[in-house]
Amino acid sequence: MTEGDGVSFAEFSYPLMQGWDWWHMFNTMNVRMQIGGSDQFGNILSGIETIKAARSSEPDPDLIVPRESEYDDPVGFTVPLLTDSAGVKFGKSAGNAVWLDQFQTTAYDLYGYFVRRPDSDVERLLKLFTFLPMETIEQLMVEHNADPSQRVAHHALAVEVLTLVHGLEVAKQTQAEHRAMYTKGLAPQASSKAAGAPQDQYLPEEGRPTTPNNAPRIDMILPESVILGKSIGRILYAAGLATSAGDGHRLAMQQGAYVGAAPGQKAGTNKGMLLGQLQFTPVKAWFPEDTKNFLIDGKMLILRKGKHNVRVIEMVSDEEYATSGQTYPGQPYTGKVRMLNEKLKEVKAGRATVDKDSVDSLIDELSEDDPDAESTIVFPEKKPRQQVALEKELDKHR
Repeated sequence: MTEGDGVSFAEFSYPLMQGWDWWHMFNTMNVRMQIGGSDQFGNILSGIETIKAARSSEPDPDLIVPRESEYDDPVGFTVPLLTDSAGVKFGKSAGNAVWLDQFQTTAYDLYGYFVRRPDSDVERLLKLFTFLPMETIEQLMVEHNADPSQRVAHHALAVEVLTLVHGLEVAKQTQAEHRAMYTKGLAPQASSKAAGAPQDQYLPEEGRPTTPNNAPRIDMILPESVILGKSIGRILYAAGLATSAGDGHRLAMQQGAYVGAAPGQKAGTNKGMLLGQLQFTPVKAWFPEDTKNFLIDGKMLILRKGKHNVRVIEMVSDEEYATSGQTYPGQPYTGKVRMLNEKLKEVKAGRATVDKDSVDSLIDELSEDDPDAESTIVFPEKKPRQQVALEKELDKHR
């Protein structure tokens, strides 16, 4: 306000809309309390005032919500926000939301999220998100401080949270997947001895090899024609590790992506690796026919971008992929330009209508693989609604 910046109508009216929503629930479902984060204090207070105003101004005596005691009044309850060490809150608006729904955040990603928390946060998160005794948490922190590289407290936190959210079996399986991905099939040398902390739950047995039962699960499938017939840049794009094929080629040239393979060997002669000996080597711009050398058991390809963005890909036949109903980025006949042109053809034929602004937003998202794509798009002439109606009426009499 002091800087003269305005607010949108949606932001301006949000407290009123939330207040009216609470009044509806208060009036129809007897909802008396609303709980929210401390940043929702103003909106909750607005809801309380809305309920009081609506109830006191009801002109029909038969529709007035009775107030027999103070228990019939609306009550707001706020809790402190969960923030990271920098004071930034967790949530959708902050762009760092973690979902309990495994379709929004997979168990593997949820486990990795807690393992990657800063050391300064882990003790507080153990106290907030687990039911471990304080003595156990203190012992875990002692072990962590003795050798922070093993992240004993972080793994304990991740296992406890996943056990609460998805169950113990999923927690153990996810921990095994994480160990297989980042420890080359071997467990760390340290082991948790915290009182009350099951040792085999937080850290698998030392030296346990990766097997098909604890190997990373398949993240996605791709057709054989993509894996064996396309450049590595397009494979990275199809796997969702690059924003376009061009971006995938740049990653390969800059060695910003990695492939599960025997390190130190050329692509044309790489012997690959066994599933229990997971190692990564930088991706390079090899020939498409060399991709087969990186397949595990002739069908699995593991790619990684950065430290934690991993794709475990299963290669399937083109026929099987077609019947799956799935699509991948860059798939022929599914590009934005083609779909946009098809949409415009329907508009020209009068089978659909479209707002030019919404089309412009799609154009801005076009892949940089086709920089001249915009020049191929021709907007139909926009006609007044009355003219279109008259032309349709005339066509009936032709």
